[in-house]
Amino acid sequence: MHKECQRCLPSIAPILAWTSLATESYLTVTSHYIDYAWCLKSAVLSTKPLNEISHTAENLSKALNEIFIEWQIDNKIVCIVTDNAANMIKTCSLLQNRHMPCFAHLINLVVQDSLPCVENVLKKVKSTVTYFKSSYVAMETFKKEQNTNEGSAPLKLLQEAPTRWNSSFYMIQRINQTSEALNRALLQLKKGSCASFIRRVLHS
Repeated sequence: MHKECQRCLPSIAPILAWTSLATESYLTVTSHYIDYAWCLKSAVLSTKPLNEISHTAENLSKALNEIFIEWQIDNKIVCIVTDNAANMIKTCSLLQNRHMPCFAHLINLVVQDSLPCVENVLKKVKSTVTYFKSSYVAMETFKKEQNTNEGSAPLKLLQEAPTRWNSSFYMIQRINQTSEALNRALLQLKKGSCASFIRRVLHS
C-alpha cells in the first residue's frame, strides 16, 4: 500500500475526528486517489488515537503531518476534506493545504436547521423508540407482533443520532414499516394513546 501511494497521482484526503462508544477519541485519514491505470481508489491510511492531546489545530496539524510523511504523500495532497469546525479549518491552514468542506456535513447542517418545524413529531417518535428499547417486555411484544416469516429476523426500531440528519429519516421510515406491529404491541401494553399518535403521524 505504501508503494501504491507513492506512485499514485495527487490525492484528496478526507479527515475525520471521531469518538468511539468507549468515549475514546481518534483521528482517521482516508485517501481518494487515481492510480496510473486511471482507476479511482480509496484507502484508510491511518486511525490515530487522540486521547492524550487536546483537539487544537496545532495538535491536529502535527498529527496529520506525521501521517502524510509516513505515507510519503505530503507533497501529493490536492485538498483536505473535513467538517466546518473551526479547528479543522485552521488545521488545513497551518498545513498550507486547500480546505474543502464535507458536502454531507453541509447537508446535515441545512436539514438540522429545518428540523425544529417538526420537533414535536420527532420528540414523540423518539420517545416511542426509547420506550421499546428500554423495556424488554415491550420489545419482545413488538417482535412477536411482526409475524415474520420463518427464518427472517424481525425489524428493529432505529434511534436517531443528532449528528446525522438521515438517521431521523430512517427512524421515521422504520416506524412506518412496522406501524401495524407497533400499534398492536402498544395496545397490548396499554399504551393506546401512543398507538393513536403513531397513526396520526403516519397519515398526516
